Amino acid sequence: MPGIFGCFSPIQKHEKIISLVKKIDYSIKEVKATELSLIWNLDLKTLDKNEIDIKYEKNGYIIFSGEIFDENISDPKRYILELYENGDFEKLKDINGSFIAAIYDEKNEKLILINDRFGSIKLFYYYDKNHLFFSPKVSTLMNLVE
Repeated sequence: MPGIFGCFSPIQKHEKIISLVKKIDYSIKEVKATELSLIWNLDLKTLDKNEIDIKYEKNGYIIFSGEIFDENISDPKRYILELYENGDFEKLKDINGSFIAAIYDEKNEKLILINDRFGSIKLFYYYDKNHLFFSPKVSTLMNLVE
């Protein structure tokens, strides 16, 4: 089962987070970041975790994991991003599929987490006054809490 993992913190701990994510049972498919955030697209395929290519974005980003079963939606990331930009999230309820997404809008300082209507891909989170972490596994979050 694929998923996403994310970290938002005013305290930069990228090295600690990267070392923790390398230990979980998922492989890293894609990583996007800003100065104070990191979000991974995770998969079950075995990949070399020693080389992590982090793409730093200036205005925000979207991470998508899973699949949409609608032949009219050829690019799920673009489609969901357009719904966000147009304020039309009501259409999400009509999408068939098993997916999860995270949109980080740095300009408006917003994080939007999206799951399919059945919540088929699990997402757990931990939040305190300085950190927000989310993960497909509770055990990963438990290792983060100090």
